[in-house]
Amino acid sequence: MDTFLYSSFKILFMLTFIKNLIKKNFNIDSNLSCDICDKYELRIFTAKLFLQMMYQDGKVTTNEENSVKNAIADYFDLPLNEVDQLFLLSNDLFAYESQCSVLSQKINQQCSDQQKAKIIEHLWLIAYSDNNLHEKEEKMLMDISKCLQVPHLISHKAKLKAQNFTADRKWTH
Repeated sequence: MDTFLYSSFKILFMLTFIKNLIKKNFNIDSNLSCDICDKYELRIFTAKLFLQMMYQDGKVTTNEENSVKNAIADYFDLPLNEVDQLFLLSNDLFAYESQCSVLSQKINQQCSDQQKAKIIEHLWLIAYSDNNLHEKEEKMLMDISKCLQVPHLISHKAKLKAQNFTADRKWTH
């Protein structure tokens, strides 16, 4: 099968699967507009990016999990119960292949440059939340910054901000 066609089927399957999960987990009437699904789909895609960063170095700490939850809460301004639900749902979906281009396409369509820069900032904070930047985390961040079309200077400033973030900060959620 043609590689492009195969990739397109995988993307279509993943999007359909996510929309069905959204409708089921967030009690959305299937007759409602897809705008609501798009909102939740964007949340899931963004949370998946945060989770991918958490898993990049092969070990997950409590600080990293809390950092991801804080990023979700802050970025989407969600209450704790919705953060936990989104965290679990996105984590369940983590097993499905998540290419940067697939995740970033939805984010690029729906987010402003400022919102995308905030995502990068959260990703740097997650990467540094275990007080160690792994080379895989840094490479992933460079790739995502490129996919989201976030300028290098903005990503670098976010990296410096995360580096200067105090290690004794209490990660809550």
